[in-house]
Amino acid sequence: MKRLIHRVLAFMLDLFIINLLLFAISNISFINTNKKEISYVTTTFREAQKQYNELSGKIDKILTDKYIDLGEGLDLKTNYSYYYQFLYYIPLNEELNDEQIESVRNTINNSYKEAIYEYNYYVSKYSIKVNIIGIVLSILYFGVFEWYKKGKTIGKMVMRVKTVPNNPDSKNIPLYKYLIKAVLVSGVLFTTANIIITLISHGTNEGPFGLEWYNQAYAHVYNVQYIYNTLFMLLIFIRRDERSIHDVLLGIKVILHDKKGKEIESSIFNEEVSNKTN
Repeated sequence: MKRLIHRVLAFMLDLFIINLLLFAISNISFINTNKKEISYVTTTFREAQKQYNELSGKIDKILTDKYIDLGEGLDLKTNYSYYYQFLYYIPLNEELNDEQIESVRNTINNSYKEAIYEYNYYVSKYSIKVNIIGIVLSILYFGVFEWYKKGKTIGKMVMRVKTVPNNPDSKNIPLYKYLIKAVLVSGVLFTTANIIITLISHGTNEGPFGLEWYNQAYAHVYNVQYIYNTLFMLLIFIRRDERSIHDVLLGIKVILHDKKGKEIESSIFNEEVSNKTN
């Protein structure tokens, strides 16, 4: 278990380092040329979200008497500009039937759903360049840098874990295996998939590859990523050698060592520690 804890902590530290670097790069204006656009989209969505949360609790009270008077209509149009479209075809100062009331609620909910769709799409669209940089950083860090440091990243150095060949007769892990590992462990596959579906989508409510299609495709990518990450961790727990998907595929493993570099035997199924000098 000790080795697993050290490994997980090392990975979390490495992800923090990558995200910190990416955050710093994304704040450089000439690199992230869409920074203002992302800020505008985010601010717009937050306002739409705020109005929706307020209106969701307010509309039921307004419709209690199945009636929207002129004052309530003016309030809705003035303070809830993202959701007042129903006022165009709902009569004011008249009793509403059940179908009209349901239409009001549906219009508000559909408008909010569209706001979510637009937010997800445009944030992805304006973040393509930064996401590509993130892919490159991940491959360089988890691939080239770890290969150069002979199985260690900064996180692994701190937590005293190391990637080594599973076969004791093998001395070194070739660069291509580190590059494949970088793709498998850092989320590069899923980031790339999101970039592709963003480029395919035209970002409108019409056509076969519109906003709804993008969000459905994005949800599928997210779900697959969640399942993959779950299997990634589950395999470590159920295998005696604590090797995950990429470890098995690439013929590698992660070891825990003491301050002198000697391997410490520690696993979920066997907590015997062969060296107490750590």
